[in-house]
Amino acid sequence: MNDKVKITVEFATDEKTNGLGMMIGQYLEQNLEEFEDKVKQALKLNISTSVEVEKGISTSITFNKDTILIQNGVIDDTDLHLKSSYATLADVLSGKVNPFIGVMSGEIKIAKLPVTKPFQALKVLSFLKIPEELLIKDQKGKKPVLNSERVLLFLCGMGCGFAVAYLFVLFGWL
Repeated sequence: MNDKVKITVEFATDEKTNGLGMMIGQYLEQNLEEFEDKVKQALKLNISTSVEVEKGISTSITFNKDTILIQNGVIDDTDLHLKSSYATLADVLSGKVNPFIGVMSGEIKIAKLPVTKPFQALKVLSFLKIPEELLIKDQKGKKPVLNSERVLLFLCGMGCGFAVAYLFVLFGWL
């Protein structure tokens, strides 16, 4: 007997779903079908999230136990309203950008403050992360270095370079 819980992604029927809603809906359907961890995460969500991209195109995602409703626009009672570019959203959905890093770097903006359900908002960001199994591995089978790690390595290298230059100037070696 299969006890697998199924979460359905539904699209509002009052109008044709916009491209953003279709993209998000397909991403959610695929991940919920293939990854049990995503189902477990979704079952814990009870929040309405709106995503807005360029030119005011927006989609709302309402998590309600075993159903996720996708609808056009920003709904009135949204708990979390995110703004970003299409490119950033595509990067999040493809695993190139971690949603937490996107918010911290300003690529993804939280448009509604205060967030009415801050812990649920964090869970939504975690839910949007691409499953580890789908990340592209390098030739040696190692996990690729994330953009944030590259930036940190770059900054450490620059800091060391400035420290050496400062020592040269300080001790008159130049």
